[in-house]
Amino acid sequence: MSFLHSLFRRSIMPVPLSSWLLGAFIASLAGPFGTYHSLPWLERAAYWFAVIGGGMVLGRALLLWTEGYMPDDSYWRPALARTFAFTAIYTMILVYVHRHVIGWRPEETLTVGEIATVCFTLAFGVNVIRFLILSTQEPELEGPRLLRRLEPHMKGTILRLSGRDHYVDVHTDAGVTQILMRFSDALDELDGIDGHQVHRSHWVARHAVSGSEKAQGRDFLVLVDGARVPVSRSYRDSLKDTGLL
Repeated sequence: MSFLHSLFRRSIMPVPLSSWLLGAFIASLAGPFGTYHSLPWLERAAYWFAVIGGGMVLGRALLLWTEGYMPDDSYWRPALARTFAFTAIYTMILVYVHRHVIGWRPEETLTVGEIATVCFTLAFGVNVIRFLILSTQEPELEGPRLLRRLEPHMKGTILRLSGRDHYVDVHTDAGVTQILMRFSDALDELDGIDGHQVHRSHWVARHAVSGSEKAQGRDFLVLVDGARVPVSRSYRDSLKDTGLL
């Protein structure tokens, strides 16, 4: 559910949502690739809204995949992986829809090779545009590498991390967001922030700790944002040595 939640949240952001609506509206009027003569306007509009919307959702899903499982030291390696994966997956989807849902044969409009070429060109073009946009932005502020994975409005001072299955919840003074990665990898990207792992699934920044308390025989650290983070027995002694307990 976390992946689907992140995918939904990214898909309804203003830029992708408006791009989908505008692109689908223009395509439904222009009727490219033979759809102007093959479909009446309402069916043509439904076709292009579905095709463009589905392609954008798939593209966002592949972006989340590469962010979680591919290193961020290179732009083009994950970009090319997204491009080829999108081409293979969406070509198969479109061919299936044409043959078994709409009843078209691809050779009557576009051949399979032409559909693949269109998918590749669009996916590669989107990645080129994204590269140009990112290259014109101001350089990243100095800080831990983990911040580079966060959306701009979520970047701030890191307070704590929490691991859940294959996801990490990153709590900053701007809020909380989810990243698809291993907890141990997230800790490696903190780049020397003064903090402590206090539990198998929890890490806290030292500056974020406002106190400690004990409840039902368990130790907790109290943070500046009001959170209570459990301390496991294996980390209790080291935290006592640092004065946090």
